[in-house]
Amino acid sequence: MAERRRTGFLSEPLDAPRRLFFGGNASVRRALVARLLTVSGLLAFVCVLFWWERDGLRDNLDGVVSWTDVIYFAAVSVTTTGYGDIVPVTDRSRLIDAAVITPVRLLLWMIFFGTAYQLLIQRTLERLRIRMRQGVMKDHVVVCGYGNGGESAAAELVHRGTRPECVVVVDRDEHALHLASERGHVGLRGDATQEAVLLEARVDSARAVIVNLADDALAVLCVLTVRHLSPRVRILARVVEEENEKLLRQGGADVTLQSARLGGMLLANAVEGPAVLDYVCDLASASGSLRLHQRPPLPEEIGRPPGRGPDGLVVRVVRGATWLPFWHADTRITDGDVLVVLGPGKDAGSPASG
Repeated sequence: MAERRRTGFLSEPLDAPRRLFFGGNASVRRALVARLLTVSGLLAFVCVLFWWERDGLRDNLDGVVSWTDVIYFAAVSVTTTGYGDIVPVTDRSRLIDAAVITPVRLLLWMIFFGTAYQLLIQRTLERLRIRMRQGVMKDHVVVCGYGNGGESAAAELVHRGTRPECVVVVDRDEHALHLASERGHVGLRGDATQEAVLLEARVDSARAVIVNLADDALAVLCVLTVRHLSPRVRILARVVEEENEKLLRQGGADVTLQSARLGGMLLANAVEGPAVLDYVCDLASASGSLRLHQRPPLPEEIGRPPGRGPDGLVVRVVRGATWLPFWHADTRITDGDVLVVLGPGKDAGSPASG
């Protein structure tokens, strides 16, 4: 069995791919290949240069500078200061050694030290950063599945005030995790239905978990696992088939959304014109000219009918599991209600599209 190491809560093979992504990180294999090609190119350049200038070199052993001697002298010159068995004897050869070979030697040593740093020191520091990052993961949002709307959900969270590093993306696609890390999110490679992966994402201390998986069966399993690990975390799940919505609810999802049904309704509304569709999309986005949000009632609003508040217009009053029509004259706001308010967004005052 392959030797294993500890990374946070999860054991993995020593040669396993990277698990946690935050900030840009180039492929180690790609970097090694690029550096190997650079070193080979520099050595080839020095060999050609010395072969062209072989008449200015002297071999103290046999007096003949062969192609083998040139390769040997090039390798020794770019890695050390030489052994004295082959030396430049003309002014031009010495000038080439001082003006060309010395900078090449310094460049190669920089490449060698940089490779050692990336393979040893940087990986050690990264593991320490991973453990430190996991230690401060609290009140964050976990997005299970970056595709099929997960990227939009993460971007919308940032628009609504969540710090990018407080969004943890769980996905099996490494390319998706690189995209997430470029946007400032923390990416965790793994199966979102596995308990060990969700523990590493710290769902037990998360503010909310967004389940955005393409398969409803996997989404139900993910919701059940998250609810088992954290009975109080808020779970929001996307459902593909309408008949599976009740399974997600029974599994512990607080909010479910069937994106296909919502998209169909918006398209139907757009048959007569784009105004309704543009308005709903404007409401849904935090970067639009209008913004919907919910809040408890203010002390001065209790006992009064819904109307214009300090942050916008009250368009719905939620009391327990029911909602009250704001347009009825007998509707009064009471303590404990939840108010849905329509107010100006970040782009208020911009001209309407369409």
